Amino acid sequence: MDFLTKDQILMADDLASEEVEVPEWGGKVLVQELSGTDANAYQMSLLTIKDGKVTGMNLDGAPVRLVAMSIVDPVTRLPMFTKDEVAKLGRKSARALDRLNEVAQRLSGVGDDAIKEAVGNSDAILSEGSNSD
Repeated sequence: MDFLTKDQILMADDLASEEVEVPEWGGKVLVQELSGTDANAYQMSLLTIKDGKVTGMNLDGAPVRLVAMSIVDPVTRLPMFTKDEVAKLGRKSARALDRLNEVAQRLSGVGDDAIKEAVGNSDAILSEGSNSD
């Protein structure tokens, strides 16, 4: 196998996606794997940070946040929901949201093990200059 160039890496269409039937909503949606940047932002959103130190976990609404970040427009492949719309999405069917969350976790590798890893790596992440509250 040949070595890749920087341009080949940056041009690669490498985000997996999956069509998911959502009968509760009367159709299907496209769930896409998070990019590295988005996965990091999601994992950081799970942490409560004060004075540069992790002080706890913020799991309230975490599955809905992941679903909102992962449902994309099938043409543009851009997220359909903004951060401001997460609460509205959270008022939809729990069964539908659970199904979509399972797919999003599987595609992006951000399940329970990733949450534990985020907590374990939080000091290293923070020392690298991540933005936090």
